[in-house]
Amino acid sequence: MYLARCTRPDILTTVGVLSRNITKWSTEDDARLIHLFGYIQNTAAHRMGGVVNPASADSLLLRTFTDADLGGCISSARSTSGAFAGVYGDGGTFMPIGFHSTRQRVVAVSTGESETAAAHECLKKLTLPVSEILDTLLGRKIPAEILTDNVAALTAIKAGLSSTMKYISKTQKISIAWLKESTEQLGIEVKKVDTAKNAADLFTKPLQQPRHGELSIMCGVMDIDSGSSLATAFAVGRKKFLRHRHLCPNCLTTYTHSHVVCGKHEHTSWRFCAEDDQKIKTVGSGARLV
Repeated sequence: MYLARCTRPDILTTVGVLSRNITKWSTEDDARLIHLFGYIQNTAAHRMGGVVNPASADSLLLRTFTDADLGGCISSARSTSGAFAGVYGDGGTFMPIGFHSTRQRVVAVSTGESETAAAHECLKKLTLPVSEILDTLLGRKIPAEILTDNVAALTAIKAGLSSTMKYISKTQKISIAWLKESTEQLGIEVKKVDTAKNAADLFTKPLQQPRHGELSIMCGVMDIDSGSSLATAFAVGRKKFLRHRHLCPNCLTTYTHSHVVCGKHEHTSWRFCAEDDQKIKTVGSGARLV
């Protein structure tokens, strides 16, 4: 449990499922536990870290991803809320900050309801606390945004109400109006993100490879080569993955084959070449892994 909550978000969902069955353990849980220990043994070299480029201090952005798996709990039919928060910046800066995976308190009757409840949990327990800490530490306002892959939830949050979820305040005990008011007053943008790029998907349900590995890298967990510096290994590995998926390293939007980043972040230093296998050129000597 401590490992999952602190440094290995890639096992948090599985640990959460097993922890619910402590008082009603079965042979199926034995099989899940054996599988989990086998995964941990085979990924013992995995580390959670981030790359910090001091030159990106003025471009920092707090980005939180939120997602939900409708009826994911087999025994109770309740949905699972997941969220991931990280600080992003130009020049390859990426630092994972927080994450959670929580089973919702009541059964949701639609994907929009479960996703709205997940966004409420994300804003209350992750985005707002982390934003306040960053603003205090850096002495200035850090822009923040919440990304969801559900159109119904996005529409409801921006409108502050939903004609199809009028009951949500009584069932889920949440307020859509509070979501709208809080995000608008604090300047937190609520945006749509493609499901394939939603890092919070890692915290809602068990996933197969290669999807699980892709999301783990998005959340800052990857195999660090002990033969090279941590910063270099992390930066090279993350850059290779983002290039393979055609994602901009700064904002995770898709770029075309003729560009190495999206139009908003045209950084030629992110151009990939064979020499990057041995030496990363993007983060420079000032970058460090924390």
